[in-house]
Parts: sequence; structure tokens; C-alpha cells
Amino acid sequence: MLDLPYTHDYLAWARGVQDMIDAHPDLDNLFSSASAMPRDLLLADLEAMTPHDWLAPVSPWGHHAVAERIAAWCGVPSEWVLVTSGASNGLVVVARALVEPGDRVVVEAPAYQPFLRVLEDRGAQLVRVPRRAADDFALDLAALNAALKGGARLILLSNLHNPSAASLSNDDLAAVLALAERTGALVVIDEVYQHFVACASAAGQADHAIAISSLSKTYGMGGLRCGWIIAAPPIIERLRPAHTLYENTTSAAAQTIAARVWSHIGDYRTLAVERAAANRALVQAFAAPLLADGLIEGDVPAQGCVYFPRLAGIDDTDAFAR
Repeated sequence: MLDLPYTHDYLAWARGVQDMIDAHPDLDNLFSSASAMPRDLLLADLEAMTPHDWLAPVSPWGHHAVAERIAAWCGVPSEWVLVTSGASNGLVVVARALVEPGDRVVVEAPAYQPFLRVLEDRGAQLVRVPRRAADDFALDLAALNAALKGGARLILLSNLHNPSAASLSNDDLAAVLALAERTGALVVIDEVYQHFVACASAAGQADHAIAISSLSKTYGMGGLRCGWIIAAPPIIERLRPAHTLYENTTSAAAQTIAARVWSHIGDYRTLAVERAAANRALVQAFAAPLLADGLIEGDVPAQGCVYFPRLAGIDDTDAFAR
């Protein structure tokens, strides 16, 4: 039996699990929250590239073709796009540029741990707004409204929600944007799973909205470190000094591959959606008897590539995990 790492720190746990799996190549990583790498498509793209492609200059702001193709795919002008080394670094840039120590930041709960760690490292005061399992992890708009009465610099959400894959409806998104506009807060939405359901970015709907995403989760290409921030040009200009500090330069090789990928991103999306649908059927079949016996609660979501069931009748999940 393998000795699984145990810690309250998700990032440390995830690294430990990955190290363990790397040492046992016969294991599949069902803990992963990303799609599998699209090896055949990616290999075909790499084989089609020439030495000239590899030697082409790339701006420190990222490959121009990458930014232009992201903009076209997400339905915004190219000047709204800032290329980053993954979504995680995009959040670092946003936090460094827009959040000061002591600022109130409203964050959904549960949330992806790096959200919290980046903001805590910046000295932000976190105000949590619940997404309850009993409500299928829908955002509690009344709780959000109450949280904003104390003021906030940012509202930070994910869509699809990480970890439940719940989708934020268009009506709820409009309500969030309206609440934020009324209180002067910016809305930051992590869209790393959004392309499973739609490609248009929420950031295009309002000048006080910011979207962060990457090729990692939906597309399975985290190794390319191709992320992006989408926001109105005045916000992009506020982000550039932090981008210069924390990004400094970019990998020309990774950006060149990303440009090739983005030239036919629709093929990659089709593969990701088809794989997720096939895997969802397997998970539904596995979960069905556990749900029927009352051992777990929560249906397999109809979108995305993650499942966040609840253990029925077990309050001390730490003890269960040990």
C-alpha cells in the first residue's frame, strides 16, 4: 500500500501526491484537477514546426499571435489581453497591482487554495461568501451583498467553480457585476474551466471585471505555462508594472508552441469536451451505487472535469482522511 501524504496544506499535499505518482508510472492521477495532456494533437503541432518558428523573436509581454488569438477566441479586443505564465501567476500580478495590505477582498468558500494564499501573502483581509453544497454550490448573492456593505477592493470568484464545477449563471454574473459596480469593487473571475461550457469571457461584460485563465485545466497543457488576464485597457495598464516585475520575460519556446496551439484551439477544445463527457459517464457509473447507498452526496456535475462529492454522515473528514 502506498503511503499517501497528509497535510492541511493543499499545495503541499498535491505536490506530494504528484511526486508519489511520478515514482509509480503505473498509477493514474485521479487527484488531478486538469484534463489529460492532448498528446497526439500536441505532437502533430510540434512535428509541423520548423527551426524558423523556434527562432522567431517573442515579446516579453508574450507572443503577439497568442494575445491576438486569445482575444478573438474570448470575444474581446486584443488590447484587453495580457499574457501571463499561467493563471496562478496572473492572480499574483492582479493581487500585487490592485490589492494593498489591509484591503478587504471577498472570496467564495470553498475556494482554490492558491486564491487564499496569494491574497494572504499580500496582506489582504479575506471575507468569505459561501457556496453551499445544499444549494449545489450556487453563489449566495444575499451573503455577497452583506459582505460588500463593509466595502471591498475585489470580489474573487471562479467559473466554473473550483472545486465543485458549478456554473455561475448569466443572471447571477450580472447580479455580481451590479453589486460590485454599486460598491466600487472590481470583480476577478478565474475562468480556467470556463471553456468547457463557453468561450466568451465575463471580463468583456463590464469595465470593472477581470478574467484570469490558462491552457492548463480545460486543455491539459499546464506545462506550456500559457495564461492570460482579460480586462479593460485602463486596468491592463495598472497591471503592467507588476507584470514587468513578476513576469520579467517569457519562454520563447513555450510561447511559440502556444501560438501554434492557438491557431486551431477549437480542435483542442473539442477533444477536451469529448474526453470530459466520456470520463463523466465513467464517474457517474462509479458514483451511482455510492449515492444509492447514501455513502456520498452530490450529483456528478454536467460540465467540467472535476467532481466534489460529500461524505455522508462524516463530519470529521480530517480523521477520515488520516
